[in-house]
Amino acid sequence: MKRKQRVCERSTNMDEAYDLGEEADWNNLVVLKQEVNKLSKMEQVIFYDHLLSNKKITELAAEYGTSRRTLTRLKHDLLVKLRKMLVK
Repeated sequence: MKRKQRVCERSTNMDEAYDLGEEADWNNLVVLKQEVNKLSKMEQVIFYDHLLSNKKITELAAEYGTSRRTLTRLKHDLLVKLRKMLVK
């Protein structure tokens, strides 16, 4: 099995390999855009404000009147959910 994989890797052109990576990224982006709309309000806040905008969990907790621990738990659950979405 490994030998077949090495032969395949050697015969694959670098441009083709790059294109495959871009296609996978594009597919993940499309799935992610569709699935983000299905998230709860707080999951969307964590996704956009914390993960994309780098706002601290403590700032979000103060802004939305919830505990840091609750947001941390939601963040963990969100990351698990996103991984499952992207694996499909």
